Amino acid sequence: LVRTTRTAWAQGHDIRFLGLLFLISAGNDAILIASNPDYLLPFFCTKLDGSVGFVTKALSPILHTVVGYGFLQVKKWSLLAYLAYAAYGTTNALVNLVCFGPGRIRNTLLIALIVFTGYVIGRRRIFRL
Repeated sequence: LVRTTRTAWAQGHDIRFLGLLFLISAGNDAILIASNPDYLLPFFCTKLDGSVGFVTKALSPILHTVVGYGFLQVKKWSLLAYLAYAAYGTTNALVNLVCFGPGRIRNTLLIALIVFTGYVIGRRRIFRL
């Protein structure tokens, strides 16, 4: 078990697992968007409608897919893509927190982003494979 754990850690299988979670999240987001086309996603204190609103909703599954694919392959660029995603998600959630107040999803997103970002930054050396 110890040897297996060391090998998995050295080869970045934990990052690949996170990549799989991102891809599952991308699929889940796409299903939710398709199932609820009238939902207006809060985007920096606004709720955009029409094609602009659709694009803001589509950012989530697109970013999740890009990061997930990069993490599955443990690509160097995926670390930067994740950090851009985390910066966007954190600032958007914080701005919406100020405008709309606390919410279960918003709070969970912020906590998850902080935890995952700390973990990914701690494992940044693995992206040099």
